[in-house]
Amino acid sequence: MIVGITGGIATGKSTVVQRLRAHGAYVIDADEIARAVVAVGTPTLARLVDAFGKAILCADGALDRRALGQRVFEDHAERQTLESIVHPPIRQCILAKIAAVRHLSLVVVDIPLLFENGWHASGLFDVIVVVYVPPDVQHARLRQRDHISAAYATQKIATQWPIDQKKMSADVTIDNSGTIEQTFVEVDAFVQQVRS
Repeated sequence: MIVGITGGIATGKSTVVQRLRAHGAYVIDADEIARAVVAVGTPTLARLVDAFGKAILCADGALDRRALGQRVFEDHAERQTLESIVHPPIRQCILAKIAAVRHLSLVVVDIPLLFENGWHASGLFDVIVVVYVPPDVQHARLRQRDHISAAYATQKIATQWPIDQKKMSADVTIDNSGTIEQTFVEVDAFVQQVRS
C-alpha cells in the first residue's frame, strides 16, 4: 500500500505522520529530500547560486533557506525559477525511493505540495490522505505557530491550494481540528482499514 499524505500549512500533518510511523509505516519525507538535494556540493545548489547569486548562501556555503524563501515569496517568476530547478531532482529521488520500498506493506509518502505539484495525477498512490482543519483554525494555528500577522498568515496560506479544495480531492480525510487523541483515533482506524 503506497499512501500519499498531504495537508495545508499548520494543519498538523507531522503529527499524523508521526502516528503512522508508530504503526510501522515506512515514511518517505519530501521535505528531507528537498534539503538533501540542495546540500553543499550538489549540482542543484550550484544551479540555485547561478540563478539567484551568492546572497542565498550562508557563511559556510550552505543554502540560506530563509533568505531564498523571502526572495521568491512575493515574486511569482522567481518562485517558478526556483521550482524548475529543485522540483525535478526531488521528484526523481522520491520515485527512486518508492521503487526501492514497494515490497513493504505500508509506505507513506509525505508531500506538502502533493496537489500543487501534480502528484495526485501520477497514479503512484493507492490512497491520498489529507490532514484537515477548517480554514479559520488553520489561519489561527499558523499565526500562533510562526508568530506572524493575520495578513502574512493569509499570504502564506494563499500560496497553497485551499485546504477545502484538498479535502474534496482526497480519498481519505483525517480531521485534526480536535484533540490529539481524537486525531490518533482517526489515524489508527485508517491503518486498520488499509491493513484489513
